[in-house]
Amino acid sequence: MKETVFKNFKVGLIHGRMGWDEKREVMLKFANKEYDILVSTTVIEVGIDIPNANIMIINDAHRFGLSQLHQLRGRIGRGNSQSYCILVTSENLSRRQHDASFNFDFLSDSQIQKNKTIIRLNSLVKYTSGFKLAEIDLKLRGPGDIYGTQQSGIPKFKYADLINDQEILLKAKQEAFKIVESDPKLSKKENAIMRKVIKDQYRDNYWYSTIG
Repeated sequence: MKETVFKNFKVGLIHGRMGWDEKREVMLKFANKEYDILVSTTVIEVGIDIPNANIMIINDAHRFGLSQLHQLRGRIGRGNSQSYCILVTSENLSRRQHDASFNFDFLSDSQIQKNKTIIRLNSLVKYTSGFKLAEIDLKLRGPGDIYGTQQSGIPKFKYADLINDQEILLKAKQEAFKIVESDPKLSKKENAIMRKVIKDQYRDNYWYSTIG
């Protein structure tokens, strides 16, 4: 890049294999305008606050998660200047930019899985709210297991729907915290059934909860 498209600019480079002191030096030079352009891997996702940075190009944007794209975009637009985040992706996905609906009520699970990449990119273009993007990300990926190692996917509830039953699930969570606060070992007679269910269903996975 230094020798071709940006040969008339001062270009810096930062990546994960560099030591922290070296990365910090490059970021400070960029902040002090010793570099015009900073080429980086996703290590730039956190730890840099440069108000004058106002243009970001994310190459192969379809390869990143929605939260990651939002974090990357957050590195620019911190000053008063108009900022631009340019998502570079495949021609096929670019042509489908307006095809995917955001209304999950009208998309089946298979349609969501088939179109989740374009939904993810369109969501970043349409929304700037981190809360809204987190909600969409939850719908696309699922939260994974509470007890276990699965980091994505929708938990297999017998009756509840994680997305549509948020209100009642929140109430259930509040009640669960009250029970744990008053009877952390579930030793009371009225909590015996819950204790048995937890032991029977999560005996093999319970130790995962102690890792954090």
